[in-house]
Amino acid sequence: MADVQVLVEGRPIDIFQFDFSFNYAIADIRHPDERKTEYSKTIQCPGTQRNDAIFGQIYDVNISNTYNASAANIAANFNPNKRANARIITDGIEVMDGTLQLRQITAKKDQLIYEIIFIGKMANIFNELGDSELNGLDDDGQPLIDFSDLDHEYNYGAIVSSWSNTDGYVYPMLDYGVNEPLYQQTSERIYKVSDFRPAVFLHDIIDRIFSFADFSYTSTFLSSAFFRRLIIPWTNEGFQLNESEVANRTATASAPGTQYLNDQFMPNYPTGPFNTEVLLDFNSSIDPNNLWNDPGDYYEASIDGYYNVFSNPSFIVTKTDVNAVIGPMPVKINIYRQTTVGTIDLVGSNVNDIEIPLANATSFETAAVATAENVYLEAGDRVFSRIEINYAEPLFAFVLFFGRYDFYASIRGTIEVTSGDLAIVEGQIIPMNTLVPEVEMKDLLLSVIQMFNLYVTIDPNDERNLLIETRDTFYSSGKVKDWTHKMARDKDVTLQPLGLLTGNEFVYTYAEDDDYYNKRYNDSFGHVYGRAKAEVDNDFQLGTNEMEVVFSATPMVNDNPSNRIIGKIYNEDIEDGVAETEHNIRLLYFGGLIPSNPDWIFRYRQATQNGYLTINVPQSSYPYAGHLTHPGTGGIIPQQDINFGIPRQLFYSGNAYTGTLLYTNANLFNVFHRNHVIEITNKDSKLMTAMFYLEPLDIMNLDFRDQIQIDNSYWRINEIKDYNPFKEQLTKVELFKVIVKEPLEVDTFQVGQPKKVADGLAKVNAPVVKKVQRSGNVFPQFNGGKVSGQRNRVGDSTTTFMVQGNDNKVGEGGSNITIIGDRNEVGAGLHNVRIIATDGAKVSRSNVTIINGEEQMNGYIIEGGEDEVRATDAGGTIYVVDGIEDEVQIQYGDSSIYTIDGGQNIN
Repeated sequence: MADVQVLVEGRPIDIFQFDFSFNYAIADIRHPDERKTEYSKTIQCPGTQRNDAIFGQIYDVNISNTYNASAANIAANFNPNKRANARIITDGIEVMDGTLQLRQITAKKDQLIYEIIFIGKMANIFNELGDSELNGLDDDGQPLIDFSDLDHEYNYGAIVSSWSNTDGYVYPMLDYGVNEPLYQQTSERIYKVSDFRPAVFLHDIIDRIFSFADFSYTSTFLSSAFFRRLIIPWTNEGFQLNESEVANRTATASAPGTQYLNDQFMPNYPTGPFNTEVLLDFNSSIDPNNLWNDPGDYYEASIDGYYNVFSNPSFIVTKTDVNAVIGPMPVKINIYRQTTVGTIDLVGSNVNDIEIPLANATSFETAAVATAENVYLEAGDRVFSRIEINYAEPLFAFVLFFGRYDFYASIRGTIEVTSGDLAIVEGQIIPMNTLVPEVEMKDLLLSVIQMFNLYVTIDPNDERNLLIETRDTFYSSGKVKDWTHKMARDKDVTLQPLGLLTGNEFVYTYAEDDDYYNKRYNDSFGHVYGRAKAEVDNDFQLGTNEMEVVFSATPMVNDNPSNRIIGKIYNEDIEDGVAETEHNIRLLYFGGLIPSNPDWIFRYRQATQNGYLTINVPQSSYPYAGHLTHPGTGGIIPQQDINFGIPRQLFYSGNAYTGTLLYTNANLFNVFHRNHVIEITNKDSKLMTAMFYLEPLDIMNLDFRDQIQIDNSYWRINEIKDYNPFKEQLTKVELFKVIVKEPLEVDTFQVGQPKKVADGLAKVNAPVVKKVQRSGNVFPQFNGGKVSGQRNRVGDSTTTFMVQGNDNKVGEGGSNITIIGDRNEVGAGLHNVRIIATDGAKVSRSNVTIINGEEQMNGYIIEGGEDEVRATDAGGTIYVVDGIEDEVQIQYGDSSIYTIDGGQNIN
């Protein structure tokens, strides 16, 4: 009989019979969200004096003790709802270190029986996280995880400085469709501050999740340089202000009393001079942030942004003379903006008819209204409201009116200023808590574990510290233990081919999303971009094992004309112009600054004493982020792909700027999952079940990283069932065979070149940019283009094009190309080229328009704005541009109107 001790909080406990067992399983490591700790069946303990003391005389219903969470859970401090440390020691060897739970107390005649169970270390971070959202709030409305320490001003300086960050946030170059592409005359693309969105480093998020759950971790992988460059774009359903930010801009002012207007409009009645406008008097009424200035009767913005103004004065007209004036009286309510440099402009106006009484000594009151929507105010700008009278109004005798009526602004008048467009704009503070993606913490954490095939174990010295490593790293740190002589040869030994237990298909995939490139890929191939599918040659098992993570893939696209390859996430209906779209959470690799050829232009506003200047800064590198660690331009080899598998199609290709463009098969499946799948699906893979003589020392030193040697073969433990530390008996053990695997054939190949590449468990075709071939036309399928006619050729990496006619050619890497005609040629890397009603033209530079065979002179802007631009060429033709920011209409001559993709101005 073994010498057994059971200790509760360090004190021995009496037990009727030492006869219970425990289970240990590798599944707890592979699937930490489903972790089931070792536990015992119900054990009965006698009501001895020792046990009564341990359980704090809990049987006595008249006793009520105060619980101290910082003290040991024992004796007078015992709380059955809390954990009490329990250790089981056999022959001086600890075989379990866990928790005791009291389940029931039974009184039998003169004896008490305590029913308990022993539970192994049961700390589970997923239980602690529950259903908590990453952007969730507590009962007091405060963030569960606070990211406000990352708040910063949204400006050029913060964006540029972020590119060297390794913690917190960074601004990668991604195209969210915020603005239509703008270009310099010399072809460099212009990016504005509003084109950039912040992303937060994944390791920072993981650290905060662990801290929220009161856990820690130890991991070489999570601390690796590779993992610390993974980022999550911070764009929770748009880039907008939260309710708190909206409230901070809101103010309402009310008329403090009646305001006599006769003396203000006509102070020297009846001789004049006459005032045409009078400032309306309001005092703040609902203004927690003191934004309304009572003496000056104006609202002063504290933050840059868009604002709505609603002026709602009320006017009283009282007849004071026997003679009458025929009404109603037309007055205009105006809303003005005054900038910090003193410039005043009208931003809203409305004509209101004021009722006029005809009977002497009678009064009428009329409410008036004027609104101004989405007025852009910089910090320090002011808005106010005035009433205007047009003394030349032919239908109303104003001079007679002021002699026969008293005119007042009523006490019932109000003016309200609220947030307009909620979009965060340049110069504002980014409220990072507002932009946290909507995802459950446990789903995010589990997806990271699944993506990289991480094995999670509990630190034997601290149950709230998790040891986390990749599967291959986990096993590589194990030892070899020889159990040859521990196996009971006289008992049944069963061997099962593992292939019969697993299925014949393994799928690893991102979540679907409906942005333009994801949807086009899914519609073409019936699965998600970046999916891996490993098929096993098995005639009997036809099941599919699928693993899907919460993130969606981000296809990479040429940013023409350049060598830049970036992620593009915008709306599906690209034919109407790109626009922002709601999208699922993404995970990308931030590769830092990569040389850009040619430069791109970073445009921002710079404050001056007289307002703002527009500054254009050439940038010779760009902040790359994508599913590859490097886009492969210039012959540089990407070291890792965070797609699960090689896509069947890419949305980018080489052009005149990229140089040799390389891709790799070092993806998530090949690097992190391949060895596991081979080990459980190989024709020689086996699951062995046998009986073993295990001693307490074997259990104390149990480590699932170790290989178990039996004769001349090597195995891994899958599960130990019903180990009883109190009896010398056999224990059932499941083991699966260690398979010697061929190392991954890491392959780097040139994009667009036909080749067979190792991916998953087979060779696959390297991806190419798919072309449509119809009526002799050849053009890229998903680059936002249309081609009609015959024998037209469009370069693989050209985007946003329309070709109508025959035998036209467009080179690689262009964008915004329109051809209507035959036998025209557009060189490589050009943008904004329009050839209309012309045959045989050859264009070798950007920003060219040819109509009826004649080149038009672009770039003479004589009147412009966000909504309307007018330009003229040297020949006198007027190009009337009258549209919105995302659609520009250009009229050439008197009859033809062409709609093109454009921006705020046309060059």
